[in-house]
Amino acid sequence: MRFNGAQNVCFNYIKGVADQYVDGFTSAGHAPAGCNGPYGDNDTPIRNTAHWCVTYAFLYKATGNEKYKTTVEAMSRYLMDDRHYGKSGAAICRTQHHNDDTNGVIGQAWLIEGLIACYEVTGNATLIDEAVDVWKVQKYHDAAGCFGIICSDGKEPCMDITFNHNLWFAASGAMLLTVRENDYIRKAVSAFVKRIPSVLGVQSSGKLYHRNNYREDIKGKIRFALDVYQTDRNMGNSKNLNYLESGYQLFDLFGFALLKQYWNGEDSLYSSKGLTKAVRLGTDVKFIDSLKDGMPEINKYAFPYNSPAYEYPYVAEVLGEGCDKHEVEKLLNFQSDLMRNHKELIADENTLYARVYELVRYCAYSCDA
Repeated sequence: MRFNGAQNVCFNYIKGVADQYVDGFTSAGHAPAGCNGPYGDNDTPIRNTAHWCVTYAFLYKATGNEKYKTTVEAMSRYLMDDRHYGKSGAAICRTQHHNDDTNGVIGQAWLIEGLIACYEVTGNATLIDEAVDVWKVQKYHDAAGCFGIICSDGKEPCMDITFNHNLWFAASGAMLLTVRENDYIRKAVSAFVKRIPSVLGVQSSGKLYHRNNYREDIKGKIRFALDVYQTDRNMGNSKNLNYLESGYQLFDLFGFALLKQYWNGEDSLYSSKGLTKAVRLGTDVKFIDSLKDGMPEINKYAFPYNSPAYEYPYVAEVLGEGCDKHEVEKLLNFQSDLMRNHKELIADENTLYARVYELVRYCAYSCDA
């Protein structure tokens, strides 16, 4: 692979971070667990291991260095260990939780990303068998336009009404279909994508509403519209959600970028007024800078967890007008300074380092092979 401009900046950053941990991860066979960032739920090592699989698989393909392949092989064995799955077939992604042990459907999506990455390096088809099985455990509810969470014990405690969870899970299904056709997955992804316009909330500011509009009745739609309106204006019970949504704006758009890359035929979605406004906000330098204004007041859901430094390049490249090299360098320098000198602001250092894998999507998207 050959990299130019901002891609080269990102590649050097990825390699610099990944090389610090490669030997330890190979020896252990997995990455250390995190605690789900600012939420504080104790994760199992599944999430971070899957993230690092994407990173080391990319580095192996980019450099041909066998040490990265060895790490991927070791981690693939960990991800395939039956002890990490319940009787339903769902992966156990967290040990401390309120409703589920899967981290919603997004925890399963992250695992599937890792399994696909391992397959691309090893050629072991059982990794894709596992990924298909994991994806099919979760249940799509067409009437609600979202997925129900199926825990490792087979129980369905609730529907996952966090929009980005559903989006990322659908995107992982689209990725999976590029290596293994499956009628169930294709139909479920297609059904969800078609419902996006009716379940997605976009505020007048362009900020994406965090929850899914899962109610089809008139009263439900009115309630949803009111919730979106109040959140946008920091009113009522929704005012704290606006702060969270600012930190998640680029992460949510990252899910849309994944879907656009791997799922064809929905061009009208990406050119819609709402999503266009959301992309314009998310890639605006002033908006991104507002998430880090005054280091003590940094948005805890942004650079310390959903880092714009990792998410901006891919979002701007896939959904926007392309990323700016100077902005990429500035964001990565800020991220490095945060991780070196302001660790008290980071709730989950292990996961934050693992999330450098998001930069991989940008480097791999349009590089010269």
